[in-house]
Amino acid sequence: MPAGSLSPFYVEIELERLHLAARIVAVNRQTRREQQARFYRYVITFWPVALGVLLSAYAPLLHDLAASYGTWAATILFPFSAVAEQHGLNISWATAQTLSQVMLYAQFALDGLMARMVLKHRTTLKGVCGQVAGFHALAVLYIALVSGSFNQFLMN
Repeated sequence: MPAGSLSPFYVEIELERLHLAARIVAVNRQTRREQQARFYRYVITFWPVALGVLLSAYAPLLHDLAASYGTWAATILFPFSAVAEQHGLNISWATAQTLSQVMLYAQFALDGLMARMVLKHRTTLKGVCGQVAGFHALAVLYIALVSGSFNQFLMN
């Protein structure tokens, strides 16, 4: 058909349809970008777990370094490993030793995971450090209560 024979209304409707199709593509692209950005922001909130996994590689070295200062330092830094060795768990000696070694490597990753679970999407460095310190304090308090270390303070 010759170009002059098309109705101006038809041309206008066709241009509007093309503009609408281009706008739909642009909106879909923007939505996809926003979803990806939201996903990356969500993944970034798991940095305490990633840092814990990284520190787990150095756990034996850190345990030996802390133990050189005293058993109290190793207990404060690795309380879950110390809890696994307690007699109050009613597990065999071999199981306690194995669990203690597993917890030595898993301590930092579990700390990061628990801090991430408690803090949800507000995982700041200060908040994570506070949560980890709280977890360790509770574990050390448990060890002190189970081992009877508080008895000597209560007697005085």
